[in-house]
Amino acid sequence: AREASFYSATGQSVYFAVGSYGSNPNGGGLCYRISSKSIDRDIILQVVNYGTDVPLGNFDVQISDGGFGIYNACTQESTKMPQFDGPASLWGSQHGGAYYRSDCDKIPQQPICGNNPQDTMGDLCRFSFDKSFRLENQGNPTVSAVCQVACPPQLVEATGLRRIDEKNTQYVCKNNFEPGGGFLTKTMDCAKPTYAWPDNVGGPTYPGYSAVVACR
Repeated sequence: AREASFYSATGQSVYFAVGSYGSNPNGGGLCYRISSKSIDRDIILQVVNYGTDVPLGNFDVQISDGGFGIYNACTQESTKMPQFDGPASLWGSQHGGAYYRSDCDKIPQQPICGNNPQDTMGDLCRFSFDKSFRLENQGNPTVSAVCQVACPPQLVEATGLRRIDEKNTQYVCKNNFEPGGGFLTKTMDCAKPTYAWPDNVGGPTYPGYSAVVACR
């Protein structure tokens, strides 16, 4: 619905996403427009988390069953407050999660704390394969072009974070491309994102939009 609202306002068809970009600790809240030849439209991603294990040039996208990475707040093995029933083994590889689309059928469909009949975890996992945000057998799409853009209001209303010092006031790239060649990797650790704490953001924010709204 938010992507459709953005299209109605701008005529631009994009996917919204959240995640990490490289290992810059001061990039919280910034948005980037990403092109990949594997994906049928551009992505506008907002940086909501900081990962010390994310290589320069890579975007680590929050995706259903994207792999726990170096932290696991999803299952009982690693936390006293798991978000999902069942063992970590249901979720595939620690780094990357599901290997194949069919693996999405094996994961818990809803978190313990709630129920969303419109989008199950399996649905969201399959969507990521269908739209080539991830490739079979742990493949990662290559980033062909990337630039910093303004964060769409439809996106920041969902995340709760907006920086004042955005370099680009437009939603399209205007000769401000950064080097491509990185990858779209994936993660889902269920942990509170880095920029849910205002002091971590690394730049000035608008009143009422000082930190990511986390589910816990």
